[in-house]
Amino acid sequence: KMKDLEIGERLRYGNVLLVVEPAKFMNCDGCYFKGSSCGVIRVANEIGHCTETHRADKTSVIFKEVKI
Repeated sequence: KMKDLEIGERLRYGNVLLVVEPAKFMNCDGCYFKGSSCGVIRVANEIGHCTETHRADKTSVIFKEVKI
C-alpha cells in the first residue's frame, strides 16, 4: 500500500514540483491532476491517495503545482 503524503509535503512528478494541500469539500479545483491527467486510481498508485475516504488522516487533498 502506498503511504499517504503529508499536507505541505513537496514532491517531483516528472519535471513538475507539487505540494500537497488540503482540498475544500472534496473539490479538485487547483489540483495538477484535475481533468485529463486525473485518474484517482492511477494517481493513488503513483503518489498516494487524495480522497478522505482512502487517506489515514481523513482529509482530502490536492496536488498543487509550485511555480519556480
